[in-house]
Amino acid sequence: MIGYLREAGGSFVDLGERRPRLGSVGLEDAAGYVGTDNEAGWFYLTDKRVNAIIGKNPSAISLKRRLFTENLMAKPKQGFVVQRKIFRGGKGNKNFAWVCAFNPAIVGS
Repeated sequence: MIGYLREAGGSFVDLGERRPRLGSVGLEDAAGYVGTDNEAGWFYLTDKRVNAIIGKNPSAISLKRRLFTENLMAKPKQGFVVQRKIFRGGKGNKNFAWVCAFNPAIVGS
């Protein structure tokens, strides 16, 4: 997980610079996203991408739980995902997507 964030993080869509227009691209089209505002620098990945990186086995679930307890991953209200504003152009909550949110401290300094 850390290796992916370090290697691919430079190609993540910076949501502070631009948000993709809803419907013009899919959520999975980006390697990941970088948060803004009170989560500036946080990494957002779809659960599908996280599962492709670490798997879906009991060890992967244990890793996610450990990241929650160490405040390296946002605590979800359901499953292992949280809602974050990714897109622009949609009405109401249409601009939000379910993602796994990782604290930038996960990659170290």
